[in-house]
Amino acid sequence: MTIFKRGKRWVCKVYVGRVDGKERQRWKTFPTRREAETYAARLKLDGVPLAPSRLTVAQHLGEWIESHHVREQSRARYRSVMRHHLVPALGHLRLVKLGPAAIDDFIKRQVDAG
Repeated sequence: MTIFKRGKRWVCKVYVGRVDGKERQRWKTFPTRREAETYAARLKLDGVPLAPSRLTVAQHLGEWIESHHVREQSRARYRSVMRHHLVPALGHLRLVKLGPAAIDDFIKRQVDAG
């Protein structure tokens, strides 16, 4: 996260992750530095948006597993967990909508199922 002046306005630039192999960022402008700093502080507390709004959890998991360098045995186990548990329960959600409530609900259902 970066704050800088551009002309007469202040900009808060936030890196939101990689999509299709490209680094993505969001820019938001403010009339004063104080407003930009307040916005940045709020993002740190609430969490930075991690992906474009149309990316689903299933798509993100697919990209993550391909970009992570782990042993093949670990990769196979991760894929199995993703395919049997995570994607059926959370895969349809947009990544920006995935929050503590959805994760808590997922964990509760998993515990109830044994």
